[in-house]
Formats: sequence, C-alpha cells, structure tokens
Amino acid sequence: MDEGPWTITGAVAAFISALMVIIFGVYEFVWRPWRHHRSLKHPGKAWFHVPAISQRQILYAEQNHDAHLVEELTLAVNSTVAIEFLFRPSVSFEVYEVYFGCDLPKGSQPIIQSYLNLFIDRGATEESPGTHPDTNYTDNHNLHHIKKRRVFARGECYSHGCKIETRGPRIFEFKLFFVGDVQGTSENKLIIRVEQSPATRMRCHSHEHRWKGCFIQPTVTNI
Repeated sequence: MDEGPWTITGAVAAFISALMVIIFGVYEFVWRPWRHHRSLKHPGKAWFHVPAISQRQILYAEQNHDAHLVEELTLAVNSTVAIEFLFRPSVSFEVYEVYFGCDLPKGSQPIIQSYLNLFIDRGATEESPGTHPDTNYTDNHNLHHIKKRRVFARGECYSHGCKIETRGPRIFEFKLFFVGDVQGTSENKLIIRVEQSPATRMRCHSHEHRWKGCFIQPTVTNI
C-alpha cells in the first residue's frame, strides 16, 4: 500500500520530536554544565569600596556624601588601614574557601593582618589566625584564607574586608580567589598602589559615577 500524507507527516513529526529531545539533552546535560563550569573561573566582578562619610570614617581617602567603587587603591607606605572590597557574582555558586592578598615573594608586599566584615553593625567583625585558627590562616604567599562554606547568589553584592599593613612603595595586584567545585578569580583586576606620599587619584567605577570623571583623592595618614 502506498504511504499516505498522514503517514509521512507522522514520520516527520516523530523525527523532529526525537531531534528536539536530543538537542534538549545536549543543552541540559552537556552545554549548560560546561558553560556553568567555565563561568566559575571568573564568577563576577570586585571593587574596593570607598564608603560615604555617613557610613563610616576611613583613613586612606577623602570622603564625601557618596560611596565609590574603585579598582585601584592608593595607600601610604608603612601604614595599617582597614579596607573593604565588594564582590558581585554573575552566576550563583557555592564555595568552601575564600582567600585574598598580594601574592608576591615575601619582603615588600602588603601584609593581611586580619579578616574584617565591615558590613556588620553589631557582632564579631574581625577574625585572624590567632583568634580563629580553625577558619583563618595565612599561606606561604602571604594570602589570607577564610575556610567557611557559603553560597553566593547571582546579582547580590557581598562585602569582604581586611586590616592591611603596607611597607615599601610599589604597585601590587590584589587577588581574590574562590574555591569550590572550581577555583575562580574575579573578572577584573584589582590594584594596590603604595606610595611614599600618596598622590595618585582613584577612579570611581560605580554605575552612577563612571562616566562623570569621578576621582577620589588619597590621604597621607600613616597609622
């Protein structure tokens, strides 16, 4: 018997359905996990946070009524200051360790003395290898590790901070690492510029200010 049009239509529909199932399977179980795994290599952007004067007082920069986000921080030599860096994930992920610092050979790079959570208004805000040895330690590259499991949600902004001690003048890359299923770093590069007499202004990258030529003047306070 000759195949009728309904038989041919049914065969074509079955073929298209099978093809769609294959495409969906490849997307769901191959492409999507691969893309997620790849995105964890650089799961978001980070900035140093220069708070508004109404939020809290800082020692390394002039403040005004606005908060600012900078990628390059200018600090004075031989000073100890509390700095804050913000991280905004571009993908949701879970980690069991975060570590950060300037991983140059020991000698001139800034030293991380302790971890700070400057977002907290009441409660414990500071941790160090001395006070919290189970969750804090410093490795041979002078990077400070926080061993705590946590989940980062896409689009949220997370505050981290540290008490940092500078030494000689130099430009250092400040690195932020996340360790989970994959070891990742921030998408953008953060710089700490240590100067004898701080003069290099810090360019603001916040969405409201980045096209307005907004710069923050460093101060020369040494503590």
